[in-house]
Amino acid sequence: MPLEHGSGMGLWAINWVTDNAEASVDFETETDGTTIVIRIPE
Repeated sequence: MPLEHGSGMGLWAINWVTDNAEASVDFETETDGTTIVIRIPE
């Protein structure tokens, strides 16, 4: 199955949520892929 790309709305939504929640987004890249870590304060 070939890789399909979306419209980019997912990253826009993550950015909007984290900005409004005073949260942070980090990207951790390893040899087997990239993990997105979202930290939301209590």
